[in-house]
Amino acid sequence: MGKDKANIREWFSSFPIDMGVFRIGPVNGTFENTYINTRSHEGRVYEDDVVTQLPDVPTGHPLEKEWQVRKASTLRLLEHISHLPAPLILDIGCGNGWLTNQISCLATVVGLDVNLHELHQASRLFEDPIFVSGNIVNLDWSPPFQFDLILFASSIQYFADLKSLLDKLWHLLSADGEVHIIDSPIYPDAEAAREASERTTNYYREFAPEMIPLYFHHHLAELEQYQLSILSPPDKISFFSSLFRRKPAFRFPWIVLRK
Repeated sequence: MGKDKANIREWFSSFPIDMGVFRIGPVNGTFENTYINTRSHEGRVYEDDVVTQLPDVPTGHPLEKEWQVRKASTLRLLEHISHLPAPLILDIGCGNGWLTNQISCLATVVGLDVNLHELHQASRLFEDPIFVSGNIVNLDWSPPFQFDLILFASSIQYFADLKSLLDKLWHLLSADGEVHIIDSPIYPDAEAAREASERTTNYYREFAPEMIPLYFHHHLAELEQYQLSILSPPDKISFFSSLFRRKPAFRFPWIVLRK
């Protein structure tokens, strides 16, 4: 089939379509409701006019610094993708599709999520990517094409078992394919992950205790069995010193896994 977008879209068209979203597998309504309620409380569920401008947000936005970091990592990712020949990309946990749309100028992109609320918004706002719903963990599909890059952008923390997840992904990757993990909290060791888990528990206990068992803390040792590269480590600077930097700090490592 190759990487022709029309052919790939035609293959997905064999699945039921729901407001522009191809439903290739069942989704978990409980997780979706918990996630949306939590993100709404945090101010991270956006109206259409905001989503179409992301990662840019107005000056003074409550999450402006966070989006500066996301913008910086997006630019780095676009630079990397620009060197790949007509790549086919799977964006897992694409949410409202803003990043999926950003990279679709350089690639054919399939955005996958379990969150129909945001997928419907993504499909409504962005025409170029292909948006599909389903849970990659229990998805039983065998597409007649392989992806050159599988992306987790601020989404790996919602998967409990990295080994099972990654083992499932290898058959979806081309021979030279890569898995990229960006904008995601991957901790240097198990102790750091445990401490972060305690902080998360304390944070969610106040307003979304049902989110606690759905958010996971991973560390580098879980990835040692794979061919791993860190394209850029997180900045090890204090918050105080970051106030005097012209460029935003990269809070998370950019991890690449290869077959």
